[in-house]
Amino acid sequence: MTPVRAARLVALNTMRELLRNKLLYNLLFFAVLLIASSLFVAQLTIGQWDRIILDMGLAAAELAGVLIAVLIGVSVVAGEIDRKTIFPVLAKPLSRGAFIAGRYAGLAAMLAVNVALMTISVAVVLHG
Repeated sequence: MTPVRAARLVALNTMRELLRNKLLYNLLFFAVLLIASSLFVAQLTIGQWDRIILDMGLAAAELAGVLIAVLIGVSVVAGEIDRKTIFPVLAKPLSRGAFIAGRYAGLAAMLAVNVALMTISVAVVLHG
């Protein structure tokens, strides 16, 4: 098995594992709630509502993205070490570099999906 194919398989497994993580959904819900609350804050200001909604929405998306990257990123490899499920994976013909690259790619792909969802919610609030 080539290292690229192995990393791709680990990335797909990481994405599947992250879809089961409840913390990911809570952070996404928190971000969407902050984005929706920007509509109410914008009504407290005089003029330039679009600018306030856009700034608050993008700030909420950035904050949630950082929290997802840090909290979920730390728990991805640390959870495998705690559950001792990393040992059978590394016993196979899979290098540590391919494993870490696959984990990183899976986390980055999941983060891209979450940022896309938050961007869509900012657009809905902005144009709604």
